[in-house]
Amino acid sequence: MENIVKFKDWIKKNNVDYKIKELHENSLRYKILEYVGLKNETQDITGEMLFDVLKEEIPEFILMVAEENFLRGYNQRKLDEQSLQEGESIA
Repeated sequence: MENIVKFKDWIKKNNVDYKIKELHENSLRYKILEYVGLKNETQDITGEMLFDVLKEEIPEFILMVAEENFLRGYNQRKLDEQSLQEGESIA
């Protein structure tokens, strides 16, 4: 419980501003960042830490994102190939 208090104090002390919307203690973003911070025993959370926690805790979500990324890349490749065949330049 002490770590949770430290994390909340750190958020307030550093006046963290995500420029998208305020970080409310009841928001999902706050809870996820709090969980990742506690799991890694730090308040300096990186994208890699977030990915590792999601991979460990919700692997099916990461798999779904990876599949979507693959399909989008495949579709973009097909569009680029078609554009090249039609003589258009790829931006």
